[in-house]
Amino acid sequence: KFIEAGFEVTGLGRKENLPLHVDKRCIYIKNDITKPISEITADVVIHAAAQVNDNASYQNHYDNNVTGTVNVVNACKHKNCLFILISTSSVYSFKKNTAYSEDEAGKPFEALSSYGKTKFLAEQIVINTTYLNRKIILRPRAIYGPGDTVLLPRLLRLVKNNFIILPQHISTQISLTNINNLMDAVKNCFSLKPEGTFIFNVADYTIYSLKKAVPTLIKSTIERKLNVVFIPKLLWNLFVKFNSVFHLIPELTCFGSKQLTQIAILNTTFIKTKLSHNPSYNFYTSLKTKDKKNNWVKSNPKIFTPISRI
Repeated sequence: KFIEAGFEVTGLGRKENLPLHVDKRCIYIKNDITKPISEITADVVIHAAAQVNDNASYQNHYDNNVTGTVNVVNACKHKNCLFILISTSSVYSFKKNTAYSEDEAGKPFEALSSYGKTKFLAEQIVINTTYLNRKIILRPRAIYGPGDTVLLPRLLRLVKNNFIILPQHISTQISLTNINNLMDAVKNCFSLKPEGTFIFNVADYTIYSLKKAVPTLIKSTIERKLNVVFIPKLLWNLFVKFNSVFHLIPELTCFGSKQLTQIAILNTTFIKTKLSHNPSYNFYTSLKTKDKKNNWVKSNPKIFTPISRI
């Protein structure tokens, strides 16, 4: 996205080589952010690396998400750079059924997952780093779109034979974030001139019902007749707890189930007013487009690769 826009891009990652789907004009440096890393002198730093595995320990999350952020921040020697942290909506507990604003993160801290706790702590690292003058934290909700190896594979595992198995209490009000909308938000950040720290929720314009969206997505992916079966809440919750002990379906964790069933809405008023961000992509158009580059399903042939979380 940024190379096509004319920027010079350098990527850091743990892999030995640049991933196949990344533009080959990207300069690549192998680095493990859990350890001190090489100096970064870029004008813009976008820190998107994180541990996002449901089954990882809290310490593993901490090493990657907190210590990793410390190491990335410490490597930024260009003090006037714009530092953008890609955080997460998991810093919100979503215990109330209204849209969450940016000032409600980390409340209550105990209610957050290990991922949410450590990403919230990572945010505090960035906020409290005084020598970086321009800092922006973006909090997307459930990123999806072209190249997705997380959300789509997880949802496809809800298919058993010719049936889509869903909880009866699946969420009917949820925010989702198309990857193109997130990238547009990042690009909008480049033009934010005032020094200081800014935090923005990022999500599509539409509030979705998973009861409609999930079957639509799965049926557009699997080319055969599928029937939707809704499991009663009590029975679903009992199975999820049983599964958490015996791991019959490793991907169906308690946290993953919660992502499907809780109301989770982001208030995006601030990013729209401050950055004039107008998200133009949505869930349904990403399924219908004939442009493979922007088609969620067709752009990702490896939809059954190992996954982590929504």
